[in-house]
Amino acid sequence: MGQLIGFLTLTLPVVIYSYFTEKSKWKATIGKRTLNLIVLTHENKTTKSILQRNILKYLPWEVAHTGVHWIIYYESVGKEIPIWTWAILIIPQVIVFIYFVSIIFSKGQSSIYDTISGTRLHLKTA
Repeated sequence: MGQLIGFLTLTLPVVIYSYFTEKSKWKATIGKRTLNLIVLTHENKTTKSILQRNILKYLPWEVAHTGVHWIIYYESVGKEIPIWTWAILIIPQVIVFIYFVSIIFSKGQSSIYDTISGTRLHLKTA
């Protein structure tokens, strides 16, 4: 139940916000707009690409939430925390590190989730 509440009140609103602001005429969240960045997609693929980008971007966050909820569960019933639960907490960190490295290698223009979804960041000129 905690996992569902967390998803509905934390993850889903953030994904929806990012999706709608990045597919809007501004093509950016408030943070990206502040930095003069926009999210570009291939022609005629805006909706699917932006949705896929945001799901991939926030997936590690949700997986980490899952691991935390399982740890809380096992501790509340007095059982030893299984090794797979720790793996659920480590895997998102590895994925985020890969995202970070891919952003560095692209000089801030894209990440692995951008490549997969067919999007990229672009510096908006005035």
